[in-house]
Amino acid sequence: PGNAGGVMMTGLKIGANGLRVRLAAVPESVPEARAQVRGWCEQTGFCERTRDDLLLAVSEAVANVVVHAYPGRRQGTFSLEIGRDAGDVVISISDAGVGLSGAPASSGCGLGLAIIERMFPGSTFVAAEPGTHVTIRAPIA
Repeated sequence: PGNAGGVMMTGLKIGANGLRVRLAAVPESVPEARAQVRGWCEQTGFCERTRDDLLLAVSEAVANVVVHAYPGRRQGTFSLEIGRDAGDVVISISDAGVGLSGAPASSGCGLGLAIIERMFPGSTFVAAEPGTHVTIRAPIA
């Protein structure tokens, strides 16, 4: 286990084909997840626009985990994976929380998943057992 700026991080694996990391479901993990994706995109030479769009989508997905996955101060983690598949970059964010239907109503605008879907129409949001699995697909530009 590591500690990145106060964020508990375990299982960091970076390879030529991808990255896999597990982070605590805490607000500080949103910028840490962005930093991990930014670093991977820079290593692989993504264009700035695609990278920035991916960073926004990752921020929205991770923020949803932090706010909704583990209600009632329940502690939890999520995994972030990024890699290439058939000419696309694929980012997966998975948690073992209460799932899409078990999350309490939010006081926010509720636009996070809609933003991701609008930016990356091939994205999926799946109720897992337990938790939620978000997959973001983008063509490699």
